Amino acid sequence: MLFEKQEYKNRLSKVKSSMKKKGIDLLVSQDPANMNYLTGYDAWSFYYAQCVLVHINEDEPICFLRAQDMGGAYIKTYLQDKNIIKYDEKYIHTWPLHPYQYLAEIIKKRKWDKSNIGLEMDSHYFTAFCYETIKTGLPNAKLKDAERLVNWVRIVKSDAEIKLMKSAARITENAMKTAFKSISPGVRQCDAVADIQKALFNGTPEFGGDYAGVATLLPTGKGTSASHLTATEDKFVLEEATIIEISGVYKRYHCPMARTILLGKKDQKKIDKTLNFLKVINPNYAIYSIVTPYPGTELFDLCKEKNLLPDDICWDVFNHQSPYMFLSERYSTEKARKIIERVETVFDEHNKNARRDFLFSEVTKGIDEDNN
Repeated sequence: MLFEKQEYKNRLSKVKSSMKKKGIDLLVSQDPANMNYLTGYDAWSFYYAQCVLVHINEDEPICFLRAQDMGGAYIKTYLQDKNIIKYDEKYIHTWPLHPYQYLAEIIKKRKWDKSNIGLEMDSHYFTAFCYETIKTGLPNAKLKDAERLVNWVRIVKSDAEIKLMKSAARITENAMKTAFKSISPGVRQCDAVADIQKALFNGTPEFGGDYAGVATLLPTGKGTSASHLTATEDKFVLEEATIIEISGVYKRYHCPMARTILLGKKDQKKIDKTLNFLKVINPNYAIYSIVTPYPGTELFDLCKEKNLLPDDICWDVFNHQSPYMFLSERYSTEKARKIIERVETVFDEHNKNARRDFLFSEVTKGIDEDNN
């Protein structure tokens, strides 16, 4: 087990408390992250039906899995054997048979079939067929959306979880440094991603990395207007921007980071060149952000080393566009404020014009359609 048994007990108690408030007697949780949170189960088996059952009056959840995946539950969860239930391989790809037909029989056998049952209706792997099978198999139950019940409980992290996330953060930092070194004009995007992925899995000497719930995203050039594009075999081009979005992972716990780099000459790093670049790429909408030197990051340590952060710093005045975050050895706070005002004016003007152009194109398109 990754955590002490008491950690899982505490989580279960919080989930049950939320179930009680929502009037849910039985929760069917199919979100893989929620299953892991409740039991410790984390095998790569979520591509087919599986779930965790949480009954308001039971001391432990029930892990419902495909027969060949039971071993993973014995290894990874804290559950008693009686609470690990398998379904037969005959339910795999043999429509109209479905694993949830057997799940319905289990619920009936335990006399929970007239309960208020909460379902994760917006879970990625809770399909329409899953829902219809439960609805047909349990006609006397009152089915309702659990409204991300477990997800909301998961938001508040324990000290043990935060420790793992800090380890993931170190992995993320190393991988982002690798990205900065690998991305250069003439380098293939896929080769840079290979270096980044290696860094993510290598981790650090203290802890190794893991696969992430997000691919390494690397939209480049005009692709930056689409946000979530992945790498191709195309090469990076001088004077084009690249968005890097990655996440280090340690024992399934993520710490994501996104950064944007511009491949160009030294004078392009100046603010006026950046503003001109906004006009060149002409996005539909643009925002600017000034990175925050959060405690625990290398940037924070660097700012402290250069005496750019006061000892009595007030974090209440910080946001992603605050002049207080314009930390520079060259500019005073007043100068920084004027620079940010200029940047803000340029971005606001661009967005106003972009919205106007968009509305105009929509109106004229409607007129053209009417005329046709």
